[in-house]
Amino acid sequence: MTGTVIGNDWAVFTGAFAPRAPLSGDVGNFDVGCNQQDVCLLRRGPVYLFFQDGVQALHVRSFAFAYDGGEHGIWRESSDGSFGDITG
Repeated sequence: MTGTVIGNDWAVFTGAFAPRAPLSGDVGNFDVGCNQQDVCLLRRGPVYLFFQDGVQALHVRSFAFAYDGGEHGIWRESSDGSFGDITG
C-alpha cells in the first residue's frame, strides 16, 4: 500500500549542528525502507540531515502523525494514543 505520512514531533537531544537540508519550509520526503517485519534499511531518521553522527540523549516529548492510506483508510498515532484503520 502506498500512502502519505504527515506529522510532527518535539524532542530534546544533543549533537553538533551541521545542517545539510533547508532550515525552514518543506525539507522533502524520507523513505527509510521499512518492511512489514519492522526492519528498515536506513537505520537513522531525518535528524541526521541537521546534526552530525553521534546525536545523543533523544527524548521525545510529544508527537502526532497521520498516515493516509487513501482507499485503505487513515491511521493516527500520537503521544496521546493511536487509532484508525488502514486495512481497507
